[in-house]
Amino acid sequence: MTALLAPPIDSTPAQVVPPSERVGWGRRIWSATTAAVRATVGVLSFGGLLAAVAAVPGGPLLALGWMLEAEGRAANGVRVDPEGRARADMRPPLGRLLRAAAILAGVAAIVWIAAQPIRILAGVASDAAVIAPGSAAAGGWQIATGVVAVAVAVHLILWMYAGGRTGWFRPLRNLLRTLRSPGEAADRLGAKCGWLWSELAPLRSVWLGVRGFLVAGGWLLLPTVLLAVQGDGGGRALVRILGAFWLAAVLPLVPAAQANLVVARHAGAWRSLWAGLNPRAAWRTWRRRPARWTGVLAAVVVGSLPLYSLAVVELPSDAGWLLTPACIAGILPSRLLAGWTRRGIDPTGPRPRWWWTYPWLALGWAISLAYAGMLFLTQFTSADGPIATLRQPGFFTPKPF
Repeated sequence: MTALLAPPIDSTPAQVVPPSERVGWGRRIWSATTAAVRATVGVLSFGGLLAAVAAVPGGPLLALGWMLEAEGRAANGVRVDPEGRARADMRPPLGRLLRAAAILAGVAAIVWIAAQPIRILAGVASDAAVIAPGSAAAGGWQIATGVVAVAVAVHLILWMYAGGRTGWFRPLRNLLRTLRSPGEAADRLGAKCGWLWSELAPLRSVWLGVRGFLVAGGWLLLPTVLLAVQGDGGGRALVRILGAFWLAAVLPLVPAAQANLVVARHAGAWRSLWAGLNPRAAWRTWRRRPARWTGVLAAVVVGSLPLYSLAVVELPSDAGWLLTPACIAGILPSRLLAGWTRRGIDPTGPRPRWWWTYPWLALGWAISLAYAGMLFLTQFTSADGPIATLRQPGFFTPKPF
């Protein structure tokens, strides 16, 4: 009877992974370390690219667009094949953007290293022209500087035609490889430049930056203007108080609103703008993960603290670019954190309980009130006066004071 009630024995042999296909701990640690190093280099290169662009007049909108693009790619997650499976051989969209920034940073570093002999020779030629103007030695140094400059330029061109990888210090190899198949070298260089252009997409990123600026302005412009009202009197004081509480009320939802914009950035200009300006959609996105969005708001405020403290010091106009890397370093982590927080949120899905949502909302309001107080004091400490309250790098363009 017991034998009749016993479950049947599965005679299918268990699948055993061959020893040659097993991944050891050493290989796992090496893969994790390599991935961490690549991600670190990519983020640092991307931050350097943003800092260089934001320091140029008209560049903050492009820098804002690139940061929003990175936030959107972090929110999108990994690529999947047509059957819905994540593929290991397909890079995440954010990884490709960071890789493009790392390539540009590598090219810039190699060009800078190759230009050092030209700089040294140019300094020697300048000193020779000052010490003995019109002499043969001075003329010889100038000719040597020109020859070296032409040689370095030709070498860099051949290096890019040869593939632009690790052979930049082997000019003979690059020359032979280019002469052996010049058409293939030109196609390879064109394909790489086209890939960089498609990944960075400066024109599309500027338009995305404009939309992100409009979304932030739609949420924050009017309360900020009320907060910066000048003059004495009880009426104007009440206006400033109204602006402070209005700003504190809407500020927790602004990171979620901009995240909705970047998620819908490919759905059309008006639809993406409405996704960012729709308060109901922002509230639905926020209340799905209130703790994480409060952390994003805290990251924005903490990253902005050094910028507002440096607003007390008035720097010369030609030294303002020194603050741009600090501005990017304070803003970029909160943008990536907002993208990762937005990933996988279904605004129509089940929402948390009220006892979990509203305490985090109260904490977000408290952080926002502190931010509003810091913003109010900035107009008295900055040389720009009330205009300084409108420069909120954490939400608008990443431009320091």
